Amino acid sequence: MRLARWLAWPALAAAIIQWGAFVALMAVLSFMPRVAPEPTAPGEVLILLAGVGLVVSVPALVGWAAVRAANGRPGGRAVLWTFGPLGVALSGTMAYLAWYLMTDIGQTENPELMLIVLILASSMLYILPLIISAVLWMLTPARAYLAWHRPDDREALGRGLLTAAVALLAVALLAALITAVLMTFAPRELAETGDADRLASALTYATIVAGVVSVMDILLLGGTVLTRLTGRWILRTLVYGTGMVLVLALMPAITVIGLGVGAVGDESGDDVALTYAWTGITLFSLGAILHLIAMLLVAMPSVSSLVATDGSPDDAEPRPY
Repeated sequence: MRLARWLAWPALAAAIIQWGAFVALMAVLSFMPRVAPEPTAPGEVLILLAGVGLVVSVPALVGWAAVRAANGRPGGRAVLWTFGPLGVALSGTMAYLAWYLMTDIGQTENPELMLIVLILASSMLYILPLIISAVLWMLTPARAYLAWHRPDDREALGRGLLTAAVALLAVALLAALITAVLMTFAPRELAETGDADRLASALTYATIVAGVVSVMDILLLGGTVLTRLTGRWILRTLVYGTGMVLVLALMPAITVIGLGVGAVGDESGDDVALTYAWTGITLFSLGAILHLIAMLLVAMPSVSSLVATDGSPDDAEPRPY
């Protein structure tokens, strides 16, 4: 556990440095005449910085979860595993944007260059230790370490969290199904210069993606229900593993659906079609967020207390699940 602790603190420090440098870079660019030729209202900049700062704080949250896990908090591991991919993706995105600014836009001044270097360096110091830390918590000694720090009398809470996860997955499934229907029946009237083939293919791909996600959500929903009823650790492992694979696939899925929305905007001048498309991608994105929260609930320590006894409260010996 020493290695996990040594890795967690540098990852947290790097995430905080990257967060501050990125927000500062956004603030500098917002007030620079050569980047934003039109005067920017301070209120708008503050709202933008608040929104950006909230989103890019996820890597720091994941880093703090890694520290909590190293200190014997099983909930920290749940947050680390569930939000870790999102934290790594956001850290990499910030580094990419900084690199793009430095190489493609050019003309960076000294303050900007210093912030860009901080963003790039802190991203490297964050991603690698965090990935190693997450892998370490998959090892049997690490799981046993957290099992002994886990309360063993929270089976009822574990069942309650699984019930909440079932409800969230049901809503996410409904959102994906509605998205598939909207993309299927969206009006396909073309503008004067519209491309019928591009519009049809983009909406077809969006429909297929939403349909595949719907099928996966049905399987996850059934697996979560069975986990709640039986308390079997193998079912919980399958549900969480499959669910996290789907989490990784949701971002490309949102991108494909976004391309469908873009095709509707470019090739069709119909307001009804745009309403269908934007409603679909909004619902699908909300469903993705609910799916992520459901996976966090499945990974919580109280659920581990439930499956550690295989649903039998008479077996009180902690197991590394």
